[in-house]
Amino acid sequence: MPQPLEAVDPVTVSVLEELLVSVVREMRVTFSRSAFSSIINEGHDFSCALLSAEGELIALSEDNPGHIFPLSYAAREIFSRYAGDIHPDDIFILNDPYICGTHMNDVAIFCPRFQDDRGLIFPTIRAHWGDVGGSVAGSLSGDSSHIFMEGTIIPPLRLYSRGALNKECLEIILANMRGRRDRHGDLMAMLGTCRLATRRIADFENRYGADTVQAASEILLGRSERRIRQSIEKVPDGNYYYENYTDNSGTGTEPLRISLRLEVAGDRVHCDFSGTSDQVNGPMNAGPATAATSCFMVLKSALDPGASVNAGCFRPLSVAAPEGSILNAQFPAPYGGASDLRRTVEATVLGAAIQAIPGFSAGDTKG
Repeated sequence: MPQPLEAVDPVTVSVLEELLVSVVREMRVTFSRSAFSSIINEGHDFSCALLSAEGELIALSEDNPGHIFPLSYAAREIFSRYAGDIHPDDIFILNDPYICGTHMNDVAIFCPRFQDDRGLIFPTIRAHWGDVGGSVAGSLSGDSSHIFMEGTIIPPLRLYSRGALNKECLEIILANMRGRRDRHGDLMAMLGTCRLATRRIADFENRYGADTVQAASEILLGRSERRIRQSIEKVPDGNYYYENYTDNSGTGTEPLRISLRLEVAGDRVHCDFSGTSDQVNGPMNAGPATAATSCFMVLKSALDPGASVNAGCFRPLSVAAPEGSILNAQFPAPYGGASDLRRTVEATVLGAAIQAIPGFSAGDTKG
């Protein structure tokens, strides 16, 4: 039976929090030193995280913030598609942009863990692969007009089943990508890093008990949620509007609009992107995880910058990105410019947040 939350003392919770973060930091060092691609071992374009059995973010460290929400989106999709059919030592891989919300070069693997059919904390990595196929080397082209020009779509696939590699699945993936040696090397580095993290987590689960670790994780999520809600309550209720533009679609010349209405009510914030430009035939499109990531990054930095980052911080935040817009583009829209588009979304959220949060602007001397 899971241990009651009140049975875990505060000191143990703090120790376990640092242990969880230390696992992520070791993952980062291990992966960056063992990956083959320079975009990873020099550019550090990857994120490592520990997720709950529900796909909620438990721990991360100095990771790429653009990967935060996409990891949870992808995990929830895997659990939904493979419900009741996930087993010990299964490993899943995907890069589907319509799930993950960013460009297809961001490939993720997930290593669910179980004990007596109960899901445990598990490691995951999302990393930028230097090429995933498509019309140009590197897979990112400014003149992409549909998703197939940008590479190989990997839907949620079971790469390992009960510890056995699906060689045919791996062969199809690698056969459609340039730089096969580097792609395979990066994947092996991802797998090795996650297996190392699994051993580390198992070590302190054996020491403290898996139930205690699970309970401490819930306490940490609840603590983060309470902190961010208390900060939101200090923001005056109201609607704060801001509009911003990115230059063009990549294949046209018209600027693209990002519209945001930031709604603050009590201890909740809702970000409504209605009025944003429709999806385009160029690469400047993204999925809903991109808008959510941008909102969280700015609001967490403004409201509670000093505390840990985990899924509890997300709970008071909701985001609406209209289907068919550049922030929730539908198939077969290309997503190659998602990372560039995210910068404009972040600036838009910042413009609204400055109106709502006294003292957040660098030029505001009243805060």
